[in-house]
Amino acid sequence: MEKAKVQKLIKVFEDGRQEGLQKHGLVVEIKGDTVKMDVVGAQPIDIVKATVGLVDACLQLELGEALDMMLKQTYGEVTSVNYEKLQADNGNLGREGVDTGK
Repeated sequence: MEKAKVQKLIKVFEDGRQEGLQKHGLVVEIKGDTVKMDVVGAQPIDIVKATVGLVDACLQLELGEALDMMLKQTYGEVTSVNYEKLQADNGNLGREGVDTGK
């Protein structure tokens, strides 16, 4: 059975107020060791925001060492010299000029 695709994301706040996301968005749901993402027209900035949120969650759960280990296994030691190379290789802007998609 094919899963239905998400058409619209709506934020519902504790006070009952609702706010729709008209153009694009991403919802990350974490249950135990399973991560699920629902995407509606995701823009690059949505992926960046989700990544920052996941890193923050790792730090709050005191998983900073595990995160650091995984990053080193994947990318090696990241220094200011090879960070710029990583950015150039990926066609991205440097730290000060991050493209926010706006």
